[in-house]
Amino acid sequence: MPEQQNIEYKTSWHDDYFKWICGFANNAWGRGIEKILDACREANLPEPQFEEHSGGMLVTLFRPQPVTPPVNQPVAPPVVLSVEVLLRILVETGEMGNAAIRNKLGLKDRAHVRERYLNPAIAEGFIELTIPDKPNSRLQKYRLTKKGVEYLKLKGRNAMRDKLSV
Repeated sequence: MPEQQNIEYKTSWHDDYFKWICGFANNAWGRGIEKILDACREANLPEPQFEEHSGGMLVTLFRPQPVTPPVNQPVAPPVVLSVEVLLRILVETGEMGNAAIRNKLGLKDRAHVRERYLNPAIAEGFIELTIPDKPNSRLQKYRLTKKGVEYLKLKGRNAMRDKLSV
């Protein structure tokens, strides 16, 4: 490529590094490529791509990736709808056994109710066992905890606020 050929940079490239790198390309190409690579490394920029294009050389320079702040994790994961349904049932009826919960939900599979409704609610501390020493007892029932009641109160306030703001 002839030494006198210039590489133009777009006017939208206000970044000084790009202007500086383009200036290197205008130098003798023997050392210009090395200088471009060195300048990119020094500026922590991605390495450019060099391609032969229509009998000449195409140099593709990349802008630095914008630094995005880390996404904050929610303070608490959202409560699953199935757990919320269970809490609403328990607030209406009080203590209930597995069979009564399945009946109220219209479900038949005991394992499904335990995995999708009971275990997540227990893990969140929203419900508790009436006989904690015997989790597999046929007399076992489940009831709301204070945390479960507070969650429903908070959820009710938020729902009322949402209705008023519409």
